[in-house]
Amino acid sequence: MAKINKRRKKIFDMLKEHQTGLSGEFMSQQLGVSSRTIRSDIKALQEYLVEYDIRIISSPNKGYRFNKFEQLDTAEQNLFQEGVSNLETAKQRINYILYRLLENTFKDIVITQNDLAEEMYISLSTLKMHLNEVKDILQKYDLKVTQYKTKGIKVIGEEVKIRYCIVDMINTCSTEKFFQKILANVDIELLDKIIKETLSYKKIQLADRSKEKFCLHIAIGMQRSNCNKFVS
Repeated sequence: MAKINKRRKKIFDMLKEHQTGLSGEFMSQQLGVSSRTIRSDIKALQEYLVEYDIRIISSPNKGYRFNKFEQLDTAEQNLFQEGVSNLETAKQRINYILYRLLENTFKDIVITQNDLAEEMYISLSTLKMHLNEVKDILQKYDLKVTQYKTKGIKVIGEEVKIRYCIVDMINTCSTEKFFQKILANVDIELLDKIIKETLSYKKIQLADRSKEKFCLHIAIGMQRSNCNKFVS
């Protein structure tokens, strides 16, 4: 499924504001792209909106418009809640790049620098500057950001070191969304309960902080294994 980038978000906003419709020519002039690009963006948006029973219809007289508006607010909240235009500081932007690249390692996903910059609502030059700092952070774990053919960038390195990096990122500069994404479908409370019972049975004592980190390592290990990422 195509990515919802900054331009496509603007198209969504324009159509939401002009409920009677907008011509592709008008939108192309406003956004500085070709009518063909507008048609491609409309098609990409439609892929996401179908889940909310919303269609973007086109007519010769009215141009493009939504067929209904009841679910627009819900769709907007869900589709654009990852909108990261509120990344105000360099540290926030650097952390986001780290999260994004580490999240992509679960399924070997690559992302182009252009797409990442648009996703973050920053310029390509700013992204490149932050990416250098991201590389410095990853180097501490013997991890590298590499260009995969012409398809985009990704993090490479030993699996065990990727896991340690993820744990440290969660512990030192985590966001709730990042935590929820990479640990989706893991019952942390149940896992914590099992660990406590096992430690008690084995008569092993761990400080609360160490126990929490141990739980996190196991949870991430489970998720990585589910994606065929194993440690020998």
